[in-house]
Amino acid sequence: MLSIKIQLIILTVLGSACLSSINADVTIVKAGRFAIRVHNKEKQDKLKFEYVKEGFAHYVFEKGTGYNVTIVAKDKKDQKSNTYRANVWKEFKVGRMKLLSFKKVKKLSS
Repeated sequence: MLSIKIQLIILTVLGSACLSSINADVTIVKAGRFAIRVHNKEKQDKLKFEYVKEGFAHYVFEKGTGYNVTIVAKDKKDQKSNTYRANVWKEFKVGRMKLLSFKKVKKLSS
């Protein structure tokens, strides 16, 4: 557990990380999958989780962990992959996650 916390702190300080190491971090991937699941339930959407593009964890002393996750998911309606940003909060005492925000990342036109 300590090594995961240290790794996440390093990711937060450096601001970027190798994609394979992000997807190897189980807690970041769980937060991403959770965000898709809750979004689908709340909006009656049909997104399918593909992978985490970017993810950061922010630890709040004795309170919980906030996850900022950029997710790639496929829309089952049109079979297109899109990028989404989600903020997830996990309180230490309760242990449950809560989706704070979820939005599609707009592509920049060149």
